[in-house]
Amino acid sequence: MDFEEYVKVKAANISALLELKKSVLDYKHAIAQQRKKDRKDLLLGRAIHCLTFEPETFDSFYQINPYDSLRSNEAKEFEADAIKKGIALLSKKDYQATHTISETIRNHKQFKLLVNNGQAEKTILETASGLAVKGRLDYVNDDFIFDLKTTKNLESFKYDFFKYKYHVKMAWYQYLDLLDTGRKLKEVIVIAASKEAPVDVVFYKINQDILDFGALEYEELIKKLIELRELGSEYDGRSEEVIEMEAPEWMQKQLS
Repeated sequence: MDFEEYVKVKAANISALLELKKSVLDYKHAIAQQRKKDRKDLLLGRAIHCLTFEPETFDSFYQINPYDSLRSNEAKEFEADAIKKGIALLSKKDYQATHTISETIRNHKQFKLLVNNGQAEKTILETASGLAVKGRLDYVNDDFIFDLKTTKNLESFKYDFFKYKYHVKMAWYQYLDLLDTGRKLKEVIVIAASKEAPVDVVFYKINQDILDFGALEYEELIKKLIELRELGSEYDGRSEEVIEMEAPEWMQKQLS
């Protein structure tokens, strides 16, 4: 199943579920956004993933945009033709960055040792607590689940990993893989690569305690989604009442 088909599948995914933690409106907005055209950063990320895990297919889906701008009629026709063929256009800068980052990852010792005999971009569609759920794993084999992240700063990535709830997302992928195979919990390895020169790569093995902690969060979100479904599709969480502002915990301590 390609990415476009995956997006169209109506099932709960972890990115949208995490928006439900904010509000019902944020969740519904996230679902709607999934059907829109990729933002530039997502397109670049997908190109890097493709060249890293499925290099033999890269040229069929990605191509350099020979035009500095798509404003001319000729450029617009070129883009329209590429879209019909299912080809995404990358700027010369992004095309070069894609190859530099992917080459650095593929030349890493651990990539050569661990990333083999598996499946790239594996789509998993399952049922959890009566809900249709889905996920798309970057690469998975009999022993590991791999997820590739690009970052501006490898040092700050250790903090961004938790800031952006990657521990919850990795736990979700581990759970879906277990539902899919029914075998065992596989170890999760996150490949972090810097976007800017000099490109560096770090392989992080995610401790199971961290993943178990992340699992607690997605389990609560599934319960919340079930409750939302019971309220009906029209419910959006908006309040029609005046809501009293509550003092934050730090302020309550000073006031007491």
